[in-house]
Amino acid sequence: MKDANRTPHPNDERSSANNCNGQIRQFYAGKHVLLTGCTGFLGTVAVEKILRTCKEISKLYIMIRQKKGKSVEERINHFFKNDIFDKLREMNPNFMEKIEVIYGDLEKEDLGLSPEDRRRLVENVNEQIPWVGNKNGPVVLSLAVMNGYLHALYWYEHVTIDAIPVDMTINGLLAAIWDFVVNR
Repeated sequence: MKDANRTPHPNDERSSANNCNGQIRQFYAGKHVLLTGCTGFLGTVAVEKILRTCKEISKLYIMIRQKKGKSVEERINHFFKNDIFDKLREMNPNFMEKIEVIYGDLEKEDLGLSPEDRRRLVENVNEQIPWVGNKNGPVVLSLAVMNGYLHALYWYEHVTIDAIPVDMTINGLLAAIWDFVVNR
């Protein structure tokens, strides 16, 4: 017997079909979206969620920089090998056709963009989704637990930890962007 109240897994087909339908899915249809900070925890989930559920998106421009001696190409190849993209690869083996990699660095003047990339973004991008990394706080705590670095969390009895599943965060983000643009 299935539990009607169960929370679906983020990659569950029923969850995918329900989470990005209607106005939000239509909003992203045909759009060219620029995403910065995509190699972080939430950015990775955002890329996967957008490509898996908003299938009619035209292009997803991913701004990425060189880091720790790795080239942009090395970083993006490593990024898309992440297990989170397994379901997407299964559903749409050609999803990379929607990806445009842009070399950029938010810490550099003019974002470190080449004149060609700047022109391409100005002429094509409809929406921007900026992510800025966080080296402290709940993201790092979650990663430590997920990666097995933190096995037990000792806390005070009267303190409650509120954890929001990342899929709900991404759904909220997509809805917020849609609402902001539609109702500005």
